Amino acid sequence: MYSFRTLSKSKFADLWRKQSNKDLPARSKDIEEFYPIKNYVVMFRGERIVGAIGFTRKDGLTLRGGSFISPEFRGQGLFGKIVAEADKLEKPFIAGIYSKDVPIENWAKFNESKGWTINPTNKELGNYANNLTVQAFKNYYENDPRNSRWAVKGMPLEKSWMKILKRIEVVPEENLISLNEFVKAEDKGYPSVIHPLKIVAEFDDETDKLKGYTSFRDFGDFYFVGNSFSFVKGSFGKVMEYRKRLLGSSKPRITLLNPLQGTDVQRLENFVKGRGGVKITSYSQVDDIMDKDFFNKLNILTMFRYPPLKGD
Repeated sequence: MYSFRTLSKSKFADLWRKQSNKDLPARSKDIEEFYPIKNYVVMFRGERIVGAIGFTRKDGLTLRGGSFISPEFRGQGLFGKIVAEADKLEKPFIAGIYSKDVPIENWAKFNESKGWTINPTNKELGNYANNLTVQAFKNYYENDPRNSRWAVKGMPLEKSWMKILKRIEVVPEENLISLNEFVKAEDKGYPSVIHPLKIVAEFDDETDKLKGYTSFRDFGDFYFVGNSFSFVKGSFGKVMEYRKRLLGSSKPRITLLNPLQGTDVQRLENFVKGRGGVKITSYSQVDDIMDKDFFNKLNILTMFRYPPLKGD
């Protein structure tokens, strides 16, 4: 049976020495100065060490390194489980990318597939570019004669957001009526009281075709959000993320479920609940943000409220 424990470096080193009659691999002093490893996430089978990943909190980052798996447990797919456990640590992460056993290009690609950004630029790093630990990693690894790399994970990089900005616009609903692929919310069965909506729309860079959209309207005490559709895989997540950043989280958001024919309604409800939505079953749940008449006009469709909730 497998289990995980978080141990100090000294405690882990003692256990490893007893199991293997070996010391932990030594780390060079120049790396240890800016990249110390003080703790380990350790996987056990019974009392046998399977493998581990080291970490330390420093300058608002979790430094990860010193990962390995015991020879007797290699080739069993267990290292991925250790990585998944380490990914539960506080983000963002930073690490050096180097392996004695795997060519650096292959090792870098493997880590990219796990969500790491290799050798990020200052533009991508944004405010993190001035972080002292980030600067130390950049200076060391980008001048390392071994051609090793460094990487970050779980960091809100400017690159991904800037790419979204280039393709997404906020436009009045009327601006899209001429597009064959766009259908007004009222024509889909939404109550007319939500009109006029603002549309967060993603367009194709080359053809200007609509790739996906979502909608919102500011009603003062709350936002209406919804009327979303994606024509291209991946667009839904982009427009939803843009809207989330645009509206923030200080005001409640109300959404109405208006599923397409054939949609699994329970699955749709579970999706909204998974994003923090609470199903509205009585006016008392929203009487702090709308009057009864407005509630009745909205309540022709299943309603959900996103936080803050009444009383929060």
